[in-house]
Amino acid sequence: MVIQHSPCGVKIVVLFLGIFQVTESLFIAAPSNVTVYNKTSTSLQIYWTEVNGIILGYRIRHRSNESIPPVADSNSSLYNNSSLFVCKNQTSASLKDLEVYTYYWVEVRAFNNEMFGNDSTIKRFRTDEGVPTSPPLDITTSTENSTSITVSWGSVPKRHQRGEIIGYIVTITDHNHNTGDWCEKFNVSSDHMTITLVDLDKFTVYYVTVSARTSKGESNDSAEYKIQTAEDAPDDPPTNITISANYNINFSYITVRWGPVDGWLNGILRAYKLRWKQVTSTANHFEKTINLTSSHSRRKRSVEYSNVAETRLTNLSIYTNYSLEIAAVTVKEGKYSEPVYFHSPEGVPLSPPGDVTSYNTSSTTINVTWSRPEENTTQGKLLGYEVTYTPTLKNASATRRVMLCYRYTSFELKNLTIYTLYNITVAAFTRVGIGKESELKQTWSDEDKPGAAPQNVIAVSNTFSSIHVSWDPVPEKQRHGIIIRYEVDVYGYENRYQNVTSTENHTAEIRGLEMFVLYRIYVRAYTRVGYGKNSYPTKC
Repeated sequence: MVIQHSPCGVKIVVLFLGIFQVTESLFIAAPSNVTVYNKTSTSLQIYWTEVNGIILGYRIRHRSNESIPPVADSNSSLYNNSSLFVCKNQTSASLKDLEVYTYYWVEVRAFNNEMFGNDSTIKRFRTDEGVPTSPPLDITTSTENSTSITVSWGSVPKRHQRGEIIGYIVTITDHNHNTGDWCEKFNVSSDHMTITLVDLDKFTVYYVTVSARTSKGESNDSAEYKIQTAEDAPDDPPTNITISANYNINFSYITVRWGPVDGWLNGILRAYKLRWKQVTSTANHFEKTINLTSSHSRRKRSVEYSNVAETRLTNLSIYTNYSLEIAAVTVKEGKYSEPVYFHSPEGVPLSPPGDVTSYNTSSTTINVTWSRPEENTTQGKLLGYEVTYTPTLKNASATRRVMLCYRYTSFELKNLTIYTLYNITVAAFTRVGIGKESELKQTWSDEDKPGAAPQNVIAVSNTFSSIHVSWDPVPEKQRHGIIIRYEVDVYGYENRYQNVTSTENHTAEIRGLEMFVLYRIYVRAYTRVGYGKNSYPTKC
């Protein structure tokens, strides 16, 4: 060729070839067909078609949580990203340690010694689902009636869903079932966030949990939520009803005793209801409700209560044939027992309440306790108690009386005189009258701090460094107890505490004082409870 013989031509050819090579390196094609063939909840296996041309390998970059695709440029299209490099003979790469069920923008670029390719292919892929890391929130439970409850819940927090929530599982457990722990699970579709559970046992404590599930599995259960079905009427009446009669010359009463319900109570036993009538009468029944205190209330569904309940019926016609029926009461009245027949009636109690004790609880209060009179001496329906108390140093006009309901077996006497001896008795009464008083109990109200300061405080300087202090005792009515000692406080002109001397006498010698200093002297008395008021300052 002529060009081969021309030096200029050769240069031109060489220059042309150099331009051709540079141009080829400036146009590296983007990998195509970028796809994902395998993925897990934390990894993506990226595949692409091989790029023709002179390249050294591929750079794979990814970024998460972007809904808008990044803009590609020749320098860098994914900022805040992670990069992975593979050789040119490799057309796949595994992105690991990714977030579960998260979209990622993935860019694959070819590169050579001089540059990355001008074009890039950016695609969006999502990792696979995982198991939710949180149960639903905002769980609430409500009681519908005695056999059904409703459970509601909110969503699983977005960051904990880790996939599409396809349903919920509600678990209900009875830990105290008569056959051991009982548990049942209910599947709820994802478009429902509430369920009403029916055909449950009456007045039973259940524990409810809720979990969420994706295609990969079920989340942990929520915390247990305690709920109780509502109360209902007892299934059966009381059992083992017995009746005994007691008499005196003028009145009589009958005592009725019965055992617990032999079956499901279905609630808190609040009362027993008795109804009776004369056998030959066509009138309506007489009725009586025995309300139970909390200590006697049964809270179990099954029979675990062995105490025998009892009451007395009064205001009966003497020696008359009656029939009696008893029902247990929760929020509703249960079934009545079969009739029990008895003959009938009452007087004042023959014996006082027993085990009377009294003790002070403060300087102005005394607590009095007692037990019920013996049942065979009450002679009627015990209506209550009369507590009588009188200061021993005063006449009968100072006597006070308190009438109490029969449910009380203790009472606190209040507003008493401080450190005073009281005479105390307790008597029971029926509707007929008050019975015999208990033996006299004498109890002091407690001591208190003295109510006044020592009187007539006198301070005399005996020497340049000592002061003799004397005083009269606290007035007797304001001592509020036994004076066990006195305290003398001495303060100098700078209000600096100088000395404290405790004494059981009415004089004190204060030594070690400074000369020519005017001291202020206070005296106060102590009982077992504490100290009283300071005297007015005496200067010396």
